Amino acid sequence: MLVAVLAVVVVLVLLVSISTKLLETRLEMARQAKSQASDIAIGHGKINELTYLLATQRHTAAGVSTGENPQGTLRNEDGFFILPLTGDEVRLDGFSYRVSPRLSFSLQNTSGLIAINSADAFWLSRWLQAKGVNYFERNKLSQILHDWADENDWQQPAGAEHTTYEANGLLSPSNYLFQHCGELHHLIDWGAVLSQHSDFVSECALHRSPVLNLNAVPLHLWQDLFPNSVKTIEAQRNQGAWFISDSSALNTEPALLNISDQYFSTLINRGTLVSVITPLYQKTVLIELGVGNLKPFVRKIQ
Repeated sequence: MLVAVLAVVVVLVLLVSISTKLLETRLEMARQAKSQASDIAIGHGKINELTYLLATQRHTAAGVSTGENPQGTLRNEDGFFILPLTGDEVRLDGFSYRVSPRLSFSLQNTSGLIAINSADAFWLSRWLQAKGVNYFERNKLSQILHDWADENDWQQPAGAEHTTYEANGLLSPSNYLFQHCGELHHLIDWGAVLSQHSDFVSECALHRSPVLNLNAVPLHLWQDLFPNSVKTIEAQRNQGAWFISDSSALNTEPALLNISDQYFSTLINRGTLVSVITPLYQKTVLIELGVGNLKPFVRKIQ
């Protein structure tokens, strides 16, 4: 009889232990879900706030104004802004801002990234050269990229079209402009490059202009393109000193003297990547500003 009672007690203890464990697990899941929901709300709120800034506030060489400095809105008799910089800008070079222990964000104007939909591969070739790729391979990779995005099946001398991809059991070229930088993984020979330099996916953009905005180049990309001046650029940006003309850029980076001014400027374009990061949530959207009769902005998921 005693043995039976002990057996029942043991079973009850095990049941209670299991029930307690299950309850603790469910409570922990509920806490995580609540934290994640909170992080999502915080992240979306910040994206909306930054979208409003981009769509409504003044843009300068330093970034987008927050409106905290009223002097930044002053204009002269001709209607032009008196101050070239407002002094209250949020940077557009991918700089990470820590808002709280749970939230950080960054704004990256696409004019500071390498355009892979441009017919002119000047900056792409320069980046490849910085990674140690020789002239022949740089030319080959550029032609492969061109063949993927052009509208026809005429193969470049060192490129690759449908028959080449089919022979290698790969997805055929889209014969259309790149829709996202991740497409580069599908290109012949590009997979090997990206396996060694995966950061390029975050350093490329989809606009068609070959012009690179020097004020919006992220520091890690500047390190590749102009390694001799990256420390100077970092210090200048941290002190609020930005290029307001091409000549000011030439004084800081002499290598630009050997580059045609058709390839660089100090002006942003209408596309900006907005990224928010929390412990349980992260998101990046592309905000494209409208002009004229277009919508004030268009938001695209990245």
